[in-house]
Amino acid sequence: MQYNLPSTNKMSIVEAIHWHTKKLPKYPNMEKLVNDKYQNEYKAALLRWKKELNRKALAKRNQFLKAKKQPRVTST
Repeated sequence: MQYNLPSTNKMSIVEAIHWHTKKLPKYPNMEKLVNDKYQNEYKAALLRWKKELNRKALAKRNQFLKAKKQPRVTST
């Protein structure tokens, strides 16, 4: 079953977090998906989505930390 979760590749990290915290509770058929026979499948799909978002956020964090550690070039 397809749940039409947004692609984390097409969203910024902030947009994805906003969608998860603000839009997900208002998601169409949310109550039906959670309480219906597809409950475990939906939870698994949402967990995959959250893991992908976490992977993307950690990669961005590591990229920031790596850039921060590099010495600055100053001209004299």
